[in-house]
Amino acid sequence: MGLLKDHLEMSSTLEKALDTYCAADEWPIIMDSGFYTVYHMVEAIHALDCTDTSTFADGFDLLDRILVPQGIGADFVSKFEFLFYFRRGAIYGSHFPSDKQVKAFIETSKSALRTARAFYEKKAASS
Repeated sequence: MGLLKDHLEMSSTLEKALDTYCAADEWPIIMDSGFYTVYHMVEAIHALDCTDTSTFADGFDLLDRILVPQGIGADFVSKFEFLFYFRRGAIYGSHFPSDKQVKAFIETSKSALRTARAFYEKKAASS
């Protein structure tokens, strides 16, 4: 896990990429930027309390064992899982995602990011 500031900067940079690359034929960039902007916000939330390192594999553990009990909500976890599995191709299959699927991915990513950012801000204010 990087420093808190690094995770916030990465999330912000990746959010800009998600806003820039939004055409269906740019889906590889959309998949990575859309998932990782949310992932780095989750890491930033975790970094408020923790100074040890974590790995990508710890992402679901962070959600289930730390952030859900703190109140991030099951809806956020559902969106995070959707982004994770969509990015891996498990949802749209072995072919390219359709325009409709790409738009749904972008909307889910932005919604999850809003939730994570609001949770981060609330938690940071109480720290």
